Amino acid sequence: MNDAAAVGRLLREYHPRGLRPSGIRRLHGSVRGTSVAYRVEFHGQPPYVVRAFRADGPVMAQFGGCAAETMVDWVMSRARTLHCLEEVGYAAPRAVRVRSGELIGETGPWLTWATTFVDGPV
Repeated sequence: MNDAAAVGRLLREYHPRGLRPSGIRRLHGSVRGTSVAYRVEFHGQPPYVVRAFRADGPVMAQFGGCAAETMVDWVMSRARTLHCLEEVGYAAPRAVRVRSGELIGETGPWLTWATTFVDGPV
């Protein structure tokens, strides 16, 4: 599968039909690796970031002590944390749900997780 086809599959659950390639910008990673992230903009709507992680990939070393044994555990814990922050009105990026309403999506071997884009320094 080429990069364009992989990107289309990863973003399918999040974007409205008609998203142009100019509305997608890769932020880091690669579909040939274990993670990749894209900034998505669609017809003047607020941008969002879609992160994709290989379900069979290892939890990153910097998160090794957070009780997440698998990539599924780690992605779900991050998504749930943002959901909890939203429920209490905390100023943080918001989760963008997939079409089915779930916090994370699954596309083949990939787990996807999207959040609103917050401009500024990390």
